[in-house]
Amino acid sequence: MSETSIAEFDRTVISPTAEDLSGMLSVVFSRWNEVRGADWAPTWFGFSLENLPPKVIPWCVAVNVEHDPEDFVYRFWGTERARLQGQELTGRSVSEFEPASMSRTLRQEYAQVVETRSVFLIRKRHTTLSGLALGFESLRLPLSDGDADTAVILSIARSETLTRENYRYFGTEPPLSLSGRGGN
Repeated sequence: MSETSIAEFDRTVISPTAEDLSGMLSVVFSRWNEVRGADWAPTWFGFSLENLPPKVIPWCVAVNVEHDPEDFVYRFWGTERARLQGQELTGRSVSEFEPASMSRTLRQEYAQVVETRSVFLIRKRHTTLSGLALGFESLRLPLSDGDADTAVILSIARSETLTRENYRYFGTEPPLSLSGRGGN
């Protein structure tokens, strides 16, 4: 990471309603609700990433829920997430996510989705040692195995609010479209 800090992210976790969401998060949540119908969650195959708008898919991450021992292994890592975070983790465990402090937080968030079988909106705020203010929003949605268990967790990052500073934190280059959003 190019910008590091001592403090963890300030994190807010809510069980969202449609009114709490906008942009890409709203699109994904609507699709999730539409496909699940009366079930507690849709299945991975029923949800089908390719039915999302093309601009949304690169911001998605899908995580297989493993048991004995519990682990979370990335089955899909969107290209824009790779660009932002400077890592591609398809086929790898959440424990390999850098920085390690975020890996631990992600593990806790995924475990909470599995335990509660609920959708969560995660808002993270952070100030780096150099005073750089960052914000991240993501939605975590359970996808069932067709029965009572969570088989996959879909995560979508809200890219509409990202600035050059978010990329700077990870030491990556922002897309040209962000040339006017935030930073020096």
